[in-house]
Amino acid sequence: MAALELPALRPWADFYPGAERFSRPDLRDPTKWNHRVINNLLYYQTNYMAMAVGVFLLVGRWFISRMDDRVVVRCIPGEPKLTISFILDGSHRHMLRDQTEKLAKVLFRISNNAAKGGSQVGRAKKSKKSKPPLLLAAVAEPVVVKLLYDGEAVSENAENSEAWKDGTVLHIGETRYEVQRNRPNFTRAQLPGCLLAGFPVCPRLEVEFGRLEDCELTWYKPGRLEHALHLLRGGRGGKVHVLRPAARQQVPHGTPGDPQLEVVLLEQVW
Repeated sequence: MAALELPALRPWADFYPGAERFSRPDLRDPTKWNHRVINNLLYYQTNYMAMAVGVFLLVGRWFISRMDDRVVVRCIPGEPKLTISFILDGSHRHMLRDQTEKLAKVLFRISNNAAKGGSQVGRAKKSKKSKPPLLLAAVAEPVVVKLLYDGEAVSENAENSEAWKDGTVLHIGETRYEVQRNRPNFTRAQLPGCLLAGFPVCPRLEVEFGRLEDCELTWYKPGRLEHALHLLRGGRGGKVHVLRPAARQQVPHGTPGDPQLEVVLLEQVW
């Protein structure tokens, strides 16, 4: 009866060779083939983790940064509520109101929030007992808020579903906000959990009130994103060099620049 001899177990150091655990595996060296899978996971998953997280964060930051001068209204026929989103005093405001509610109530609520100020609300509540009545009255002084369409004020007796429409402009003091109703919006932006060199990367995207075919996806070189956003907001100063414009897929090759790729998604507004 022939004896069955098992090979000796490989030492742990062969799989995790110190600082080389995050180095790019050399598939041309046969001695490293036995642990190429582990090295691949360690190297590529570590380096591209920031890229997968960055897609979602950049999309969110991009839409919030573009809301500085606009009011985004989501109103679906048949639903009882609508949402009104905008930025006031540097903070993102999200209001959920009844579609049949009168416009006057919403404008009054916005006026009170603007008068209090984003960061002063909490402090005003804490020191309410210690402040003189005259000072409290000055802090709570209302701010003029109105909704205009073609230069004329919208009736305050109009329902929210009729008042908040494209073309109207919200005035909060001296600040003007363009109203955009049911504009295209990304509801999902996600990359695969494991990214390996040589395999195409395609973000999983879902858009509301629009089509993905009408959207633009751009992969920027490292350090180009902030400059690109500056130009897209109307700024000046040079050109934007993109790696691959209008492409849904990107193939990482493990080069030093690949782990730092940045992605921007632009919805097409019509």
